[in-house]
Amino acid sequence: MGKSPSSAVRSLAVVVVATVVAGAMPVAAQLLPAEDTSLTLGRSRLLALENRPRTVTKGGGAETATTAISDAGLDEIQQVCSETQTEYPFSALVTDNFVLLHCGNDPWAASTGNHLERTYNRFYTTFKNAGFSLKRLEGRLTWICFDNTDDYYRYAWRSERRDVSALEGYYSAQTNRVALYETSPAPPAQAAPAPGTVVTASASEPLGAAPQLLDAARTTHEAAHQLAFNTGLQRRGVMYPFWLSEGLATAFEDDPADPSSSSEIAARRRRLLDARAVNTLIPVSEFSIMTRIPLDDMGRVYDGYAQAWGFYTFLFEKHRSELNHYVARLQSLAPGRRSPERMRREFTDSFGPVKPLEKQWVEYLDGLERVP
Repeated sequence: MGKSPSSAVRSLAVVVVATVVAGAMPVAAQLLPAEDTSLTLGRSRLLALENRPRTVTKGGGAETATTAISDAGLDEIQQVCSETQTEYPFSALVTDNFVLLHCGNDPWAASTGNHLERTYNRFYTTFKNAGFSLKRLEGRLTWICFDNTDDYYRYAWRSERRDVSALEGYYSAQTNRVALYETSPAPPAQAAPAPGTVVTASASEPLGAAPQLLDAARTTHEAAHQLAFNTGLQRRGVMYPFWLSEGLATAFEDDPADPSSSSEIAARRRRLLDARAVNTLIPVSEFSIMTRIPLDDMGRVYDGYAQAWGFYTFLFEKHRSELNHYVARLQSLAPGRRSPERMRREFTDSFGPVKPLEKQWVEYLDGLERVP
């Protein structure tokens, strides 16, 4: 189903300083050399890179290969620049299961690659142990990190006509890529999004925490989205309820290998219990078939993500077989929109009548402990 957790311990951090010809490079992460960080994809330069010999490491022994340097990375750079008619100064890090395009920030790439591989292993282990059916990835998954918001906004608009000015990062089922930008300790206020522009994305409530904490939560959140749509758990083009897509992704925001990441889940839990206390949670009859949360009120957005985390977690813990049945049923559907009535039937066919489930949901909330 997936690699054992130990395979993620092959420390991607050790390849941060790896170069292509000067030293041996583990196949787990192939890093473009420092002199190529300003790659602009001129055809002659691309061919020169493709034909340069490199050294790889296999099983403790070194061997020389004349194959292309980071073929997957170069292919993705070329594809993205071609689609958007823009020459970005990308470098590429290729791990076992991901291709990370970035603007020369090698430490970010190595750290993110490590997070992604760890999330990959955790994702497969979690759902395999829970009895869900997953397929292997058909190829490496692409991430793009921009070093400024202008390029990030321009990429989203040119690649799929999306306004992502309210989002720090998003997974697109259309391109099958994750795009994000490097955050700073004090990012500027985000502009209000155009009405109706909703993409699969993370909404991290400001925590006053170090920026690397939010980056870890953002990474695992978007990785969960991407993995769900590439392992057969979800199907691209099928319309999913908000609670399923975002609840699943938020459930992965805490990284067991990083105890500090639990602050993100703690914030979701506090928000959920606060909404419960003032009776602003959306009833299950409505929430179970909602496909989007309006982005014009960030308070409602945070509440919606918190409720999605709680509702998904409740179903995963208390109604796992029904959740498995529901996910499999939606995965078998043809792409396209469906009526609210049909979505309600799909939900009740798997979970039963809404009223008894709502009663169990309230009891579950009453049993949640508030965390600091």
